[in-house]
Amino acid sequence: MADKWDIYDYMDHRGKNLIEEWIQALQKKDRARLTAKLDLLHSNGPELPQDLLSDTPSRHIKKIRVNGDVALRLLLCRGPVNM
Repeated sequence: MADKWDIYDYMDHRGKNLIEEWIQALQKKDRARLTAKLDLLHSNGPELPQDLLSDTPSRHIKKIRVNGDVALRLLLCRGPVNM
């Protein structure tokens, strides 16, 4: 069984979870599609389905693509990392 990955959201300086606010503002079916992909990411860790993440110009940033009424693109990076 694959290792699970923890998923963290961005919090602003006031402690507001901006990603969660954005997700909650989506249409119900778009929110469900995005949540399903985030669940796959959490459950499968390094053994992700190959088409789940797409590359970006920055090698450390990936994106999840969700097609629906609105094309959603959620940017991701690995971390937190102890530098």
